[in-house]
This record gives sequence, C-alpha cells and structure tokens, in this order.
Amino acid sequence: MRSMISDSGSLSVRRVSFYADRRRRYRVLVDDQKVGLLGDGNDPLTVQVSPGPHNVCVKLDWCSSNTLRVDVKPGQRVVTECGSNLTDANWVSMIIYTTVKAHDYLWLRQVLE
Repeated sequence: MRSMISDSGSLSVRRVSFYADRRRRYRVLVDDQKVGLLGDGNDPLTVQVSPGPHNVCVKLDWCSSNTLRVDVKPGQRVVTECGSNLTDANWVSMIIYTTVKAHDYLWLRQVLE
C-alpha cells in the first residue's frame, strides 16, 4: 500500500510586493476552502494537495483575483504568484477596483520554475 503523502503534490502561492495592501493579508482558497493567509513580504504559502485539478484564488475582503485552475501531478510542486492590480494610490482607481472591478482587484497566475 502506498502512502497518501507520497502521492500528493503541493501548491505554493507567493505574493509580489506592492504598495497597495502591504499591511493586509490575502486569504488563499483552494477549491473554495481557505488554506491560509499570505502577508506582504512573507514566505510563500505552501499546502499539500491531492493530484488532479484544483481551483485557486486569493481574496481580500470582498475583492478577489481570477480563479486559476491548476493540474497537480503526484510529487509535483505547482507555483503561483499573486498581487494587486491597484498599482498607484489614485483615488479613482481605488474606487473602480473596490466596486465595479472587485473581482479583478487582485491577480493570480502560475509561474514556471
């Protein structure tokens, strides 16, 4: 019988540092379940996941990123990174990204290592 741990893979989420939200922590969700919090300047958040497809997103209050679908193979580490689309302290941008574009306030993408 094989161990469940040896059959699992891992998913890492790292955060790109920006001025916006630097004092806030993002909630990391895998398959709609909160798996941890990710602060600015912190080490990546890494969680063990079963092999197969998973949906990943990050949230801050009512704002969120795109949902990223990743396929994790046994023993594989999938790396993603996230950050804020609010790259300046412009009040107009802040109002737009926290209301009309709340689901685009954050971004999330897979990176190759």
